[in-house]
Amino acid sequence: MSTYVFKINPEHCPENAFDRREADLWEAGEFKVPWPTTLEKHKLRLDEIRPGDECWIWLHVERRKEKNRRSPGLVGRAFIDHRAPAEDGLLSVRFSRVDFRKTAVLREEFKKHQERSNTVKDLLKFTTRRVAALNEDQVKDFESFVNWLDDEKLRQIRRLQGQDRSHQDPDQTEETEYALDRNHEVLIEHRTDIGPTEKQSLQKARRGQGIFRKNVKEIERACRVTGVDDVRHLRASHIKPWRDSSDFEKLDGSNGLLLSPHVDHLFDQGFISFGDTGELLISPDLAPDVLEGWGVSADTSCGEFRESQRVYLAYHRNQVFKL
Repeated sequence: MSTYVFKINPEHCPENAFDRREADLWEAGEFKVPWPTTLEKHKLRLDEIRPGDECWIWLHVERRKEKNRRSPGLVGRAFIDHRAPAEDGLLSVRFSRVDFRKTAVLREEFKKHQERSNTVKDLLKFTTRRVAALNEDQVKDFESFVNWLDDEKLRQIRRLQGQDRSHQDPDQTEETEYALDRNHEVLIEHRTDIGPTEKQSLQKARRGQGIFRKNVKEIERACRVTGVDDVRHLRASHIKPWRDSSDFEKLDGSNGLLLSPHVDHLFDQGFISFGDTGELLISPDLAPDVLEGWGVSADTSCGEFRESQRVYLAYHRNQVFKL
């Protein structure tokens, strides 16, 4: 059994397949791709390309043709189900057992770490309109590289998540929180199980925009602490932090509050929280003169919360609030 890296451009794909990573759609389509060659530029015969051969799927956009479109990168694996010669010297291929990765590997990531793999170096030199046939050693080298890269991403996330931020200065804490959020947002960008619209909705939710803000406004009418009800001056803030939330929770209106900017800061950083029946909880880490300077009374009653909001508030009190 041979293994290939298919560098597929939009023109190689049936309609919608390039932008929609759905296994059923890909398995039903016919792809017309460049004829496979080895990394040493040897062109394979048809009888050397067999049903059951394994393929890595690398989606690529040629910038000179589509300057505003981003290349998705390495998005998954599949097996050749059928192959036949096509016009213009191309190969017609149907795939089976298509398995898309949760997150893609971008070309930039391959370039950054290419010194770790001779096979990756050679693939990067390969024109974008090629299908590369790998020998056994090259397969092991390539798979080892991809596995290392996946592990490195996890290590990076764990390093950030494992940092004890309780003793960091405020600027350092804010930088760490930002890095965690940005890393999570990049992971969403690389995901292959959702389309561009869903990605945009989830990313906008991080900034309190889009569908999430609309959903929060259907539940909340004013800032619970200041009483300001002009939504132009309020932020849609996640109760359970955005990066810790599932896709559903990121957009759930019950996981949000409309807060004045200074209250949003205190809530986001865990200096205040709320009881289920509306009591304002103040962290011992918050200096009293901050509340006084901002005109916030510790005795403020913030109104009872809905049942659907209470599960998120419990998470905030247990995981975010600074006791």
